Amino acid sequence: MDLRKIKKLMTLLENSGLDELELREGEETIRLRRNRVLEHETAPAATPQDGERGKQQPETEQEASGHTVRSPMVGIFYASPKPDSPPFVKIGQQVRKGEVLCIIEAMKVMNQIEADGDGVITRVLVENGAPVEYRQALFQLR
Repeated sequence: MDLRKIKKLMTLLENSGLDELELREGEETIRLRRNRVLEHETAPAATPQDGERGKQQPETEQEASGHTVRSPMVGIFYASPKPDSPPFVKIGQQVRKGEVLCIIEAMKVMNQIEADGDGVITRVLVENGAPVEYRQALFQLR
């Protein structure tokens, strides 16, 4: 791929509202990803589980000091492997590093998102089937 074309793509990405751009020409592929921090990042309300529907709980000091699992890509969040299957994880469940937490579909590819450390799921921050952004908070662990 021509270096001038790559530079034009970089300029296009920088001047657009896109976070990621991928171009395929024959067998060559280039993917450009903007690595920026959003000034104001918000997460959807926690998914109601286990009878907690409609009840918002304040974040405790322990949860605030916990670990947040973030999306490594833009895509669609799926809590289970199939629509009729139970979710990979639930609030209160102990997880180990490498355990599958969810799937993110990106460009028709199902990507398993694994825990990057041991902990207990304290919050699920995304609803099943919802679109997610790069670095968006998905789960809170303690």
